[in-house]
Amino acid sequence: MVTEPEEVLDAWLATGLVARVIIHVESRGNLERIREKCRAAGVGLMLSIAPKTDVSAMHEKHRDNEAMQVLAVSPGPAGQPFNPAMVERVKALRTWAPHAIIEVDGGINPATLLLYKNAGATNFVSGAYITNAADPEKTYAELQRAAEE
Repeated sequence: MVTEPEEVLDAWLATGLVARVIIHVESRGNLERIREKCRAAGVGLMLSIAPKTDVSAMHEKHRDNEAMQVLAVSPGPAGQPFNPAMVERVKALRTWAPHAIIEVDGGINPATLLLYKNAGATNFVSGAYITNAADPEKTYAELQRAAEE
């Protein structure tokens, strides 16, 4: 994560390896310029919102057809516990943007994945749950099955 995304965006895009850029609504920088550069490079843009930020910040900065990410835990150490308030955040975003991709990052296991999916999330990011598992491959398969239910 970087605080000043515009300082590194050109270098990242120049690699030709970037498929999607995730920008926190809380970050500094000119979001319209970032949008233009991503569009020109054929790179997707996703706006991310931290748990402590009011959801209205997403409403103010989001544009049609942009993907959204809900950070379900505070930025920091992996393995933080599930925050049920984030399910309500996903529901609010889904109501407001019925066709957008909504990704949830943090606290994902099969049970929480289903809660978020039922709230309207479409994509899920799970780190510690997989990497800390005795059998990461089996754990990943469990998450895939939950996502397909």
